[in-house]
Amino acid sequence: MKITVAGGSGFLGRALCKMLQNAEDEITVISRNPARARLPEGVRVISWGDPFPKCEALVNLAGASIAALPLTPLRMRALRDSRLKAIAALCEGYRCALPEVFVQASATGIYAQGCDCADDGPLDEGFRRDLIAPFEKAALHSFAPCRTALLRFGIIMGAGGGLMRITARLPRLKILPAPPGPLPWIGLEDAAAAIALTLKSPLSGVIAACNPRFKSANELLGCGKRGSFFLPLPRALLSLPFDRRGDLLLRSQRIMPQKLLEAGLAFHS
Repeated sequence: MKITVAGGSGFLGRALCKMLQNAEDEITVISRNPARARLPEGVRVISWGDPFPKCEALVNLAGASIAALPLTPLRMRALRDSRLKAIAALCEGYRCALPEVFVQASATGIYAQGCDCADDGPLDEGFRRDLIAPFEKAALHSFAPCRTALLRFGIIMGAGGGLMRITARLPRLKILPAPPGPLPWIGLEDAAAAIALTLKSPLSGVIAACNPRFKSANELLGCGKRGSFFLPLPRALLSLPFDRRGDLLLRSQRIMPQKLLEAGLAFHS
């Protein structure tokens, strides 16, 4: 299968390209900086200014990193706009030759606080919905003639990226008092496998991409750490009005990836 991965040189994109290449797919990655892309040998890399190649499947992982900078109102607009611009560029580039399937990466943050649901659960009414809903709507509208899937990822756990990269040089952290419930999460390899399965199966629409084995925020903060010593992390420090990133660890959501389970994805993390 000929597959184009926009934003494929990042944390999840590299894992996806490796997995697809092992399946002998022909992969092209669209990157902001092709010269710095660290991808498996044989993966073609182009810039956003190059002509986009014809493909059977298109995956969009492009967008500014949520974890990189404080999550202020201005930063949230930049995160939303970066995703909207990527979708618009892909829509224009593939206007005359649409792929058969389009997969857009999204996030479980759009689900309501305290929800206990499967893929099509209730949505948040706050800033998370304002951040995520516009680019989800744009993806569905822009690629409506294609089979389109919105993969709503939980916190992606893997060495070298995401939460584990942020906490790599820190001792085990423990939020006190502990948040009340579990958080949606998914291992890096499982996240890549969820995309690969979606590309090559009839899955479409909203798809919850998170592990069915629930974990608490403190369990996720302890991933990759040894020993019982921990550094207390006051819960108040995660609820700062000038940086909403910490709010992601204070959520309580039980989200079951029903569509992926029914399609046969075996979670290994």
